[in-house]
Amino acid sequence: MKGGTRQVCEKLNRQRAKRRMEADRKRAAEDNAKFQELKSRYFGLAMTDGELEIRTLDTIEDYYMVGESQHHMRGDCKILPQIR
Repeated sequence: MKGGTRQVCEKLNRQRAKRRMEADRKRAAEDNAKFQELKSRYFGLAMTDGELEIRTLDTIEDYYMVGESQHHMRGDCKILPQIR
C-alpha cells in the first residue's frame, strides 16, 4: 500500500476499535447488576505486606481504568461469565 492509503486504513481501524470498545463498555455497564451480584462479596478486600498493596476492583469502571493504564485489557476481556 502507498503511504496515504495505509494512513487512511490505520485511521479507520483506530476508529472501529474505539467504537467497539465504547460498545463493549456500554454493554458492561448494562450488565452492572449481574456484576454486583457475582462480585460484591469480594468488594473492599485488600492485602498488603507493607510495600505492595493488592485490592479488588470494585466497579466495572475500575476494570477499564486498570486495563487501559496497563495496556492489557482495554475492554477486550469479558468481565462476566457467559450466562446459559
